[in-house]
Amino acid sequence: FSNLSSTLWAIVAGFLEGVQFTTSRALAEAAMDGRGYSCFFEGKTCWGIGLLKVACILGIIHTSQLGIATDLSSFAAKYLVATSIFVCLFGAAYFGDHVDLTLTFFLSVFNTLCGIWLLSDKADM
Repeated sequence: FSNLSSTLWAIVAGFLEGVQFTTSRALAEAAMDGRGYSCFFEGKTCWGIGLLKVACILGIIHTSQLGIATDLSSFAAKYLVATSIFVCLFGAAYFGDHVDLTLTFFLSVFNTLCGIWLLSDKADM
């Protein structure tokens, strides 16, 4: 697997980070839902979410190491963008969050993509 591109590992790690964020937020909402910590000790769903969170963290560490092994500078930028995209996507899908689509937002996205393109460009030396 180590010969695959850093883009693939960045997307996989970003996806897992989004799922991990969703599990953290779901556990926090369950704890703040008036039930206190009874959810953690009695609810099988909360234990399942906790196990999913641990699996995501282990997957993030593994895929990050595979991505870093391919190309550190390219992986780092792509991983951060993928993480941001998946966190916003899952936050909107599961918790009703919204992203303001302003000119500043689009300029930031454009500049970020240009930066990734510049970091990914292989220079002949």
